[in-house]
Amino acid sequence: MSQRARARVVVIWDRCKGCGFCIEFCPRGILKFSEEFNERGAHPHMS
Repeated sequence: MSQRARARVVVIWDRCKGCGFCIEFCPRGILKFSEEFNERGAHPHMS
């Protein structure tokens, strides 16, 4: 019986440019944009 590997994705909040790729391609669909802005003026993701 095979086991699935588990991984944790970590996004550095202040480096996020708000492109939305992580949200669009999240296989579980649990990410969404934050209502807050980071240092770049982008809306980073939140889970």
